[in-house]
Amino acid sequence: MDERVAQSAIKTLTILANPTAGGYSPQRMATYVKALQARGIEAHVHLTQSANDISDYCANPDKQPDAIAIAGGDGTFVHAISGLKQRDGLRPPLAILPFGTANVLALTLGLNGSAREFAAIIAENMRRPVYTGLRNGKPFILMVSSGFDAQVVHALPVALKRRLGKLAYALTAMKQAFQRRRDAVTVSIGSHCYEGRLAIITNIPHYGGPMVICPAASALKPGLHLVLLERDTVPFLLKCTVNLLLNRLHKTDGVHIVACEKAVLSSSSGGLVQADGDAISGMPITIETDTEPFSMLVR
Repeated sequence: MDERVAQSAIKTLTILANPTAGGYSPQRMATYVKALQARGIEAHVHLTQSANDISDYCANPDKQPDAIAIAGGDGTFVHAISGLKQRDGLRPPLAILPFGTANVLALTLGLNGSAREFAAIIAENMRRPVYTGLRNGKPFILMVSSGFDAQVVHALPVALKRRLGKLAYALTAMKQAFQRRRDAVTVSIGSHCYEGRLAIITNIPHYGGPMVICPAASALKPGLHLVLLERDTVPFLLKCTVNLLLNRLHKTDGVHIVACEKAVLSSSSGGLVQADGDAISGMPITIETDTEPFSMLVR
């Protein structure tokens, strides 16, 4: 069902831009502003100093542009959601300018990131409810995981990520594949308990780009999915990587998909965890779907 709803015209737009994002440049931003002006939209660009700047702005009820656009990656965008959920009263809709290392949400929503498309989306003011997940009460938009990919995120040097982008993840993954194996991850869903070496609770179908990890997942409806890998041996990880590139990971022997509304991740050693590509600590983690969506500008 198409749940998009047309609203009154957007006249003012605040763009919160992360200048350290992989695709950011003043020239590129000027192209977007010019495209917006051609549509009669007044755009105000705010360069942020930290992630807290984004969440603080979005949480401030005194900031009332017609809409807010986030120029950055998926990690930057989730800070906007965190702030917006703290705001009482009217909440402006959000839009994406995909400037980061990874923009999986934009890909999932079918956004190509061009200035012309972005200006058209803002001008048309078509909104759709988008759902997040919650990890110990904090929102995430893509996924939370523990196991091998969390190990990669924790080991990834920030400087390498900024210099090489997605290639930095691949290089770090190859190195980590031969490191000491971590303890098993336990996932509790209702009365059932699942155990594996890599557990991903995902809110979207894609993983790290256009590859499909779980076709049934969607941020356009409430609900999450567990993607569980039984093993993390090098041969098995290579097999899963090939099948992921072929969009067949969900059909791989040793990979299990389970729909869920709530799950608890735990590990006997504490375990490493990542959320939306950022390293986090502390287990067990309670993960659940957020039944209150935010309003997203899409076509």
